[in-house]
Amino acid sequence: MQAQSTEEIKVLNAIRRRDYKRIILTRKNDESMILHLEQELPASDATATDLNALIAEHDFQTLSVSRAAGKNVRITRCLPQPLKYKKK
Repeated sequence: MQAQSTEEIKVLNAIRRRDYKRIILTRKNDESMILHLEQELPASDATATDLNALIAEHDFQTLSVSRAAGKNVRITRCLPQPLKYKKK
């Protein structure tokens, strides 16, 4: 089997990397999709400086921090990647 486009290769590579908690492919219109890659990041030593470094890593992302008892207990990052494709 062969990948039919570079966009398909991006999706397959994301699945094979296994460092994403969730991968969502959303159709935007007839010619584009958005690949959402969700990561669970370690929250053990996430200080304000570490969070600023995480924010600076990617230009487009959603970073969610859950706190309990004054500590960061969960950090989730979603990385949207636009994909273009042509219908056959």
